[in-house]
Amino acid sequence: MTDEEKRILDEWPVITREELSRINERFPRYLFWRKEKWDGGILWRIACSHCGKRLEVTQPRRIETPEEREFLESLAHKKPGRSPMCGADVTMISLSRAGKRKNLILFPF
Repeated sequence: MTDEEKRILDEWPVITREELSRINERFPRYLFWRKEKWDGGILWRIACSHCGKRLEVTQPRRIETPEEREFLESLAHKKPGRSPMCGADVTMISLSRAGKRKNLILFPF
């Protein structure tokens, strides 16, 4: 980065949390997920583009709530759903079916 670029970034106005929230509302919401084999079971890695939170769920589990089971069974590529982290309406995206994902650098698994 050049000195000029650093100067411009240093002078750039800082946005508030409220402004960031309003900006994020204008973008589509996605729930990215990937299913992997894990130590005798399955590891589900899930990330929400709306709230930025991530979740990892392992199966088999000794204790699994009906809600968790229903959520995992509902995951389907490019289908509407609801984020378990923030409750936002999202489009679910299976990373194993999402192609090269050149624009998804924020959600690497």
